[in-house]
Amino acid sequence: MIGLAMIEVSPLAAPGAEPWLARLAAAGLDLWIARGDAAELDAALVGLVGRGSAEPWSVEVRGRGGAVRYATEVALAADGHDGPGGLVGGPAAVAAVLDAAATTGSAVLLAQPPGERPRLAVVRGPRGVWAVLAVRPGLDPRALVPAAWSARPAPPPPAPPPARRVDRRLAALASVAATAVLAGAVVATLTLRRQGGATAVATTSPAATASPSLAAPATAAALPGSRPAVSFGPSVAFDRRHGVAVLTNGAGAGGQTWTWGGRYWSQVHPRSAPDSRVGAAMAFDPRHGDLVLFGGGFTAQQPTAETWTWDGTEWARAEPMLQQPPPAEFAAMADDPVSGALLLVTGDSAWSWDGTAWHQRARVPGAGSVDTEVLGLDSASGSDILVRDSRGSVTTWRWDGARWTELHPAHQPPAPEPEFPELIATDPVTGHPVLNVSTTPTADSPVSQTWTWDGADWTEQPQSSLGAVPLGLLSDSALGTVVALVDPPGGSTAETMAWIGERWVRIAGTEDAGYDGVGPTPRDGTGSAADAVSGRLLLVGGREFGSGAPLNPLGDTWTWTGAAWSRWDQAGPPPRSGGLLAPDPSGGVLLFGGFDQTRVQPALLDTWRWGAAGWTPLHPAVTPPPGSAGVGMATDSRLGATVLLTTCCSGDLRPLDERSAMQTWTWDGSTWTLRHPAHSPLGEAMLVDDPVRGRVLALVDEVDTADTPVPPELDTWAWDGTDWQDLHATTAGRFRGAAADPVTGDVVALSDPQEGVGGTQLFDGRGWLRRPLPDEPDAAALGTPMLVDPQLGRLVVLSGPSGELTEEWMWTGQAWVQLDLSRPPAAPAPAVPFHHGGYPPPP
Repeated sequence: MIGLAMIEVSPLAAPGAEPWLARLAAAGLDLWIARGDAAELDAALVGLVGRGSAEPWSVEVRGRGGAVRYATEVALAADGHDGPGGLVGGPAAVAAVLDAAATTGSAVLLAQPPGERPRLAVVRGPRGVWAVLAVRPGLDPRALVPAAWSARPAPPPPAPPPARRVDRRLAALASVAATAVLAGAVVATLTLRRQGGATAVATTSPAATASPSLAAPATAAALPGSRPAVSFGPSVAFDRRHGVAVLTNGAGAGGQTWTWGGRYWSQVHPRSAPDSRVGAAMAFDPRHGDLVLFGGGFTAQQPTAETWTWDGTEWARAEPMLQQPPPAEFAAMADDPVSGALLLVTGDSAWSWDGTAWHQRARVPGAGSVDTEVLGLDSASGSDILVRDSRGSVTTWRWDGARWTELHPAHQPPAPEPEFPELIATDPVTGHPVLNVSTTPTADSPVSQTWTWDGADWTEQPQSSLGAVPLGLLSDSALGTVVALVDPPGGSTAETMAWIGERWVRIAGTEDAGYDGVGPTPRDGTGSAADAVSGRLLLVGGREFGSGAPLNPLGDTWTWTGAAWSRWDQAGPPPRSGGLLAPDPSGGVLLFGGFDQTRVQPALLDTWRWGAAGWTPLHPAVTPPPGSAGVGMATDSRLGATVLLTTCCSGDLRPLDERSAMQTWTWDGSTWTLRHPAHSPLGEAMLVDDPVRGRVLALVDEVDTADTPVPPELDTWAWDGTDWQDLHATTAGRFRGAAADPVTGDVVALSDPQEGVGGTQLFDGRGWLRRPLPDEPDAAALGTPMLVDPQLGRLVVLSGPSGELTEEWMWTGQAWVQLDLSRPPAAPAPAVPFHHGGYPPPP
């Protein structure tokens, strides 16, 4: 028997700060938070819903494709249902989902007593350590299940309620969570509707929030998914050992400590922490694997010379022996790549930290008043770069591990505005520092400049203002980018932005960060490409998402600006799904073929070009013959020709694995040419330009026979302009989208989650590597748009749950980052010049 002895329940403060909870609060429900052992919470929640559920509901589960469906079907099987259709008209249903690492996830349970509005909504957090309960006013959830919520040893648990179908389904929670881990499931959204169709309540569970600490006061529990309040002069640095950013202090912050894992902020509650202070220097100590914080100022008091260390869980005040740096605020600190120690600069004195004591190093020449100074690691040159502002005169210095050398670059950043010091961090892509300087730090129209160092000179990047008051800058090695913590105009909580080499983009930080304007309906089988002329992303056709969707294809054309969808309402190609798109060597975007399952001959063989004036039908002298079907298409950026693979032909009645090969065609801008390679792949294929290695890759799902492995095995072929070569690089899964990354040169692919091997895979020219990631796009839809965004110059994916196209994800070279589309950028960025397919010419 499970005792329910160690569960604490208390009212939840400030529920309106999170939209998914605000909807419940707006419905007149009181919100409570429960914390305790996972198994005890499971048992308590089963009892709660079992006692309050009687009225039928229909349930819609929305999430990451097959993993969510698989988890739901497990729950239904325990209740005697045989598929999602059994949800309609059944009693209150449950789905539990966790990610593959079992570190984030949620279970949502909704129940309604007869004749009342929803009484209970429960959201389980990571590892089941917290739950949010929404109840009718005046109802104490501690009284819903006798002896369930108490802080004293529990009496024997109450007798279970009479056996009902809902109880069997709820009892399957634990097995659903366990099997969902194996299925690689992720967070889902459940919408419950009354049989009549009216929505009773809709909740969106947070995707990757940390649980409130059990050590926190029960009366002031942190809201899941909340963000730190804006404060002046906070300390922020990246903890490379634990892969998270750490934020602490700042004016009025009350000594709070927050961590950020790439999307969501989580407040942690160590036993002790530095007092609230402004401008404390903080950096990661690579030799000892912890963060070191030094100094900082207090209101109406002198700065301090305290040294603190953070080990990922607790703060500890260090007591350096012998000498130590003088008290300082806004000192500069970074790791010294030569010695491996931390280097601290305050005024003209320099110090190194060995884990227990400070040691004075060579002084910085040029004594005098120093207004601001920042120190950044230049890992590309193996040195540190110091930028100093002395009464408006900016100088740049290099530390080589023993001495300081003044540099004389052709360009120097400007002096920052008073009260807003410069911020610096190392770009993981280039290995050089990135500097941000506030030039007009007003709350209404904040303007800043971003400068990059190339080892010899500073360069101001055009259109690189953050559009917000910068609070901190850090080098996030997990995401592979520089991250800025900013104070947005009119905001009260901090937001995060990512540097992509030429501009800043806003990172999604809430569940409502997706695009909510007019856009394409949910679909799969869509065709997509980047339009180099307009700098927009082009999307064509598809069909309604879902296994039971009509066969009729869609015939609409949409363009994505990075901030909004726009529909093309003039004449264009006939409806189709699976249309093949690629950059046209003569300009614009080329469309070939696709399928219309309502036709006797479903395969389409027409050719179209998208340009500045819209769609133009093309009538090449030669085209693939009737009975063919387009399989994959890509433009070879080295040769300037589009490569097309087709099946052939309907008159060939031999089994597919006995036919000679597929047909290879090339497009030169005006007509198709049949090629006759000595070798050819065979099977369903996705073609991808590999510009770094100067070839086109075919990612081939080999012929489907009785011996085909499950999940399927993909083979990799390369086209060199004359012949196909089998690279003998295989991987498991079925790709939904693939494209070359302009940052690393790797080919990045997303696998179908229904195959059990969903996720991100990388091809480096030799073999495939599966990359486990905590957060990535939904790839359940066929033809998931995955391409280089001409405005960002980065690889992006347009996706969303259940075939929606409401999210834009950017690949940094190391991880996926969801972009915040809830607020459009202040001004559109200029398109990045394309070389054929959008990549630089191969070396």
